[in-house]
Amino acid sequence: MKRWLAIANILLAAGCILTASESAGSVNVGGLADFVAKNSGELDFTNDTFKGFSNFHTSRVRVFLDTEISKKSFFFVQFMVDNYVVSLYGAYARFEDIVQNYVNIQLGFLPTTVGTFAARTYSNVNPLIGTPLLYNHHTSLIPSDGAPIGNIDNLVSLKDTRSNRGLPIIYDACWNSGVEIYGSSGRFNYSVGVLAGSVTKPLQEQLKNVPQLTTHLSYAFHPGLNAGISGYYGPYLFKGGFSDTLAAGQSLNDFINSGLGYEFYAARGYLDIYSEAFYSQWQYPGLPHLSAFGGYIEAKYKFIPGWYVAARYDIFQPDRVKTSDGRSTRWDHEIHRYELGVGYRFSRNILTKLVTQLNRLPAAGHLNSDLYALQISIDFR
Repeated sequence: MKRWLAIANILLAAGCILTASESAGSVNVGGLADFVAKNSGELDFTNDTFKGFSNFHTSRVRVFLDTEISKKSFFFVQFMVDNYVVSLYGAYARFEDIVQNYVNIQLGFLPTTVGTFAARTYSNVNPLIGTPLLYNHHTSLIPSDGAPIGNIDNLVSLKDTRSNRGLPIIYDACWNSGVEIYGSSGRFNYSVGVLAGSVTKPLQEQLKNVPQLTTHLSYAFHPGLNAGISGYYGPYLFKGGFSDTLAAGQSLNDFINSGLGYEFYAARGYLDIYSEAFYSQWQYPGLPHLSAFGGYIEAKYKFIPGWYVAARYDIFQPDRVKTSDGRSTRWDHEIHRYELGVGYRFSRNILTKLVTQLNRLPAAGHLNSDLYALQISIDFR
């Protein structure tokens, strides 16, 4: 039943878009299907999304719809079906060459406006299966509007009671409503975003009065060497039940989520290397400022036609805090991840991967996991 409801919802949405765009031009429809077989009994909490989805789930389908509204105006819609649960992943308009290529605008339900992994998150271009911890792993900091954390001891106690409601450093599994202005001049590229939610907690609906601002700057030294920086700053908590926690005169807009990070890409011959890292901070009612570092380095090497090997090392490291008894401890568990894989491209549209993902928590060995998976990715575009 769930399967048919998901298909019906997608067909209905596609029909609406096709009908609305008849006068504007043709609609391009595409899809991306992922099928995974894994050791199903293994712990998988580092890959869960807010909705309980995972790149290691048995089946996942994305549907892409895009149309040209006018010569320089386009509209994009993306749906995702994870184990027959359908969700809107993105819906946004793009207006190009407003001032040559210096100024372009995207608005609506937008792709992630910081970092570089968003473009490589799809299974047909991701050489492995997982998403870097930086972009998905849920910390123990839960922005609950019904049961605020209250004190540092309470936060530390949540380390072993894992929840997929905790805030990641950056969250790419859902997008934000907002506006992005971007462009380029020669080898220099820039982006400025205004988000209804935040990079740590995206929102479709505007639930707070002050947006979060983002910026992304990069420079292409040549086609095989690119470097850049990203930053974000603004409130991330939204209206709810924090009234008993806030001091007199305080507003949720006073609590800021900010971050600064770098990106790096280098290619030589058949070798590609990517690296990103961010240092992020959250201000939360009743708690000291909480900070965390997250980053990864990834390498892919094509050794014979159609075949490649890939590896990614991830780290998530929260800063230390002091509990009420004076102990110094990290406010969440530190994680090291090692993901290794080999891939073979049968054709331009079919990619298969054999991957292992090893998650190691130095202070909580009982939460370690060893995932082994085979993924087949089929691109219908």
